[in-house]
Amino acid sequence: MEDENKGIDTSVQEGENSEETNEESTETVESLKAQLAKSNEIAENQKIRAEKAEKKNKPVIEDKPAPKKEATDQSLTSKDVLALTGAGITSDEDVEYLLKVSKGFGMTIAEAIKDQTIKAKLEDQQEERKTADATNTKGGSQSNAKVSGATLMAKASKGNLPDNDADMSKLVSARFKKK
Repeated sequence: MEDENKGIDTSVQEGENSEETNEESTETVESLKAQLAKSNEIAENQKIRAEKAEKKNKPVIEDKPAPKKEATDQSLTSKDVLALTGAGITSDEDVEYLLKVSKGFGMTIAEAIKDQTIKAKLEDQQEERKTADATNTKGGSQSNAKVSGATLMAKASKGNLPDNDADMSKLVSARFKKK
């Protein structure tokens, strides 16, 4: 009987131990959840601090609108237009140059046109445009003109023979046709 009592006592003790273990594990789970929540909160606070610190250290870049170029028509008065046409200035480059110089020196366009230094600059620009228009600035290739048999015979009689085979054969055929 004693053995049976021992078995019962042992099972009762084991039951009590398992209840204690369940209580301990419940407390452990709850404490782990609390620790997890606390660590998540700390991580979020650190993230917020880091973002604030980055904002302080980062230079502030403001979006500035691009400077607008004023159209030459809108910034010219009727007196300016008369002065430009009277001086024979029609090029956009010259008009822009005059606008920039007149605003820079605080004078009117008419006064800028009369200034000797500005006049010299405008004349130089006009001369450059004339030269560019007169010369072949496009870099186009020259076409090879077809040489006639008579021209080849005239050059050959002067001692100037053709350089390529095609012209040489034209010369020979032109001589046979002549005879």
